[in-house]
Amino acid sequence: MDWERVKILHDRYLKAETSLDEERELYTLLSTAESLPRELQATKTMLEALHSIAQDRCDLTIRHQEPRRRSISLRRIASIAASVVVVAGITLAMLLTPIESEVTEPMIVCHINGTMVDDQLIAQAEVQRILGGVSKNMHTAKERIDNITRITSNKQL
Repeated sequence: MDWERVKILHDRYLKAETSLDEERELYTLLSTAESLPRELQATKTMLEALHSIAQDRCDLTIRHQEPRRRSISLRRIASIAASVVVVAGITLAMLLTPIESEVTEPMIVCHINGTMVDDQLIAQAEVQRILGGVSKNMHTAKERIDNITRITSNKQL
């Protein structure tokens, strides 16, 4: 199993950056894995529950479109309710469980011209460049104001 690919897809999934095809790939990779790390087990259970709910909705939709109406069985309602409870429980557990991180320092993220930058030195250099431009513009504006003040004071004399 390509664990690097699983990790990339898992991280992108938690950031809501995956496409439907990538989510399907993650579901397939996790559901076929023999053993999983703790952080992936919760995601696997959640994806399986969501898949089950999606299957139940498809079955209900197909039944609803049939010419004659059938009543939804109590068993079907119970399975949907159980799936919802499982998803809610997993979501709550994921929100309350701290994720162990290998990063010891806080990650600095900024955007420069629409590109995400997580290198502190690049971010600091960009801030200094911008502040230098602001400082230069303020110095130029102060010189112009001083010139205007001198001109108006000479005209008044």
